[in-house]
Amino acid sequence: MLSLLEDDGSRTELEYDRQGNLLSERSGSGKMPDKEE
Repeated sequence: MLSLLEDDGSRTELEYDRQGNLLSERSGSGKMPDKEE
């Protein structure tokens, strides 16, 4: 159901700290990004 390789202009930006922990997730689309895992 998730298309990780899909690039239609509404890519999701992930921000990580130096340890690799996810800080924030922004999606180019208007909806909230689905949690993957």
